[in-house]
Amino acid sequence: MTAGNYTMELASFAASLTSKALPKTLYSSLPIFVLDIVTAMLTGMVQPVYKSPTEALTTIHGNGGPQSVAAIDGSETTIFGAMYLNGIATGAFQIEHVVLNAHPSSSVLHALLVYASTRNTTTTGEDFLTALAAAYDVCARIGLASSASVEDERGFHNPAINGQLAAAATVGNLLGWDAEAIASAMGVAASSSGGLVAFQTTDAKTKQIHPGHGGPLGIEAALMARAGVTGPPDILENEMGFLHAFSPEPNATALTDQLGDRWDCEATTAKHYPMHLRFQTLVTGIQDYKKQDPWDKEVKGVTAYVGPRLLREAHQIAHPETLDQAQYSVLFCLAASVLLDLSSPFVYNGTLVGDEAVQKLSGEIGIEQVYDDEKTEGGYVIVSFSDYSTVNITAPYSGYTGLYANPGFLEALVDKYNRTTRALSVEGGAQSLRSLLENMWTETNLFHVYNEIVKIGQEAHLD
Repeated sequence: MTAGNYTMELASFAASLTSKALPKTLYSSLPIFVLDIVTAMLTGMVQPVYKSPTEALTTIHGNGGPQSVAAIDGSETTIFGAMYLNGIATGAFQIEHVVLNAHPSSSVLHALLVYASTRNTTTTGEDFLTALAAAYDVCARIGLASSASVEDERGFHNPAINGQLAAAATVGNLLGWDAEAIASAMGVAASSSGGLVAFQTTDAKTKQIHPGHGGPLGIEAALMARAGVTGPPDILENEMGFLHAFSPEPNATALTDQLGDRWDCEATTAKHYPMHLRFQTLVTGIQDYKKQDPWDKEVKGVTAYVGPRLLREAHQIAHPETLDQAQYSVLFCLAASVLLDLSSPFVYNGTLVGDEAVQKLSGEIGIEQVYDDEKTEGGYVIVSFSDYSTVNITAPYSGYTGLYANPGFLEALVDKYNRTTRALSVEGGAQSLRSLLENMWTETNLFHVYNEIVKIGQEAHLD
């Protein structure tokens, strides 16, 4: 492993970070990131996969007793249970934003929100958002340093391994710990890292619980470290540490390169639709085209011209049998976007998986590689019709509004929130919550914010 005090440098960054050090763009984006995770929790809590963990955690934790805390749907449980359930809700529907190879949105944000709102002393919006910024960049840098080979070669699921360390760091910032305490907390948290991507080739539901345990276990580890259970302060670069264990080709220098000057969390990418991130550019291009120039004729064929990422075997599921498989299939997602209006995220459900027309087209879609760049996730799609006419839909990755640096990024997240709350019949109250979240930097009591989020969750329902 490359020599260096990388863990301690990250810990020092987390310990000293203040709101004044944040770039203006990130400062203004953080409240909308929170809004987007509220969207994710609202979509996730109505999924069948959320119900089973709710029953299990109720069995283990009960209703939380006199100090109970509500999860997003109003279920009363312990602080740990609420963090866990909110994490499962966040990651249950493939609609949360992501950062590089990291998922601080689904593995840390929800847990920090619960913990910060239940502290004995009042946590302000500024306290919370500053700590969140620390979590996002620490998580992004760990994901970048460990690389995509963590999943592609070793078979570990990123949200299940790096969220713990980021959560430990963010608690340290929130509570005003020094670098040594945070480094020790990260060392304890790393012993909770783990989660496998075997769900990709089975019908297993383990993917959904991975975001649930990252944040809570990281926060628990941080509090244990503070109580005296010390962790290895060099856990990332240690010869038997995190990068050694999880990554076949780590780049340790990415952990601290231009730390504080370059914000890797600004590489955030949003999901407009509930499916794998790699398909978002093409599907958004198709949906946007249909809004401007809708067609009302029979589709006979679809061919997509893409880069190597979309040709990975895991995405070539012609006839998915489950919703999870459908969300991982580029073929099925393209078929659904060509045939249907996906404005409501809840169009993606078990019924859609059984849709004969979508399944038929999914099995007939052609997909060809025309780009060599591994990072290319856009391309173009040719749709042919029964009258022998065609449309050519170009969707370059560089123009995707889900990219943080592109115009329309924040507006797209707000639009997704509006589409979701409209479908859940809470649009009126949701606009008041949106205003509260957009002004989160000046909020004096995070407890109030979280209560309003839960209130919307309790009122939300699908017709």
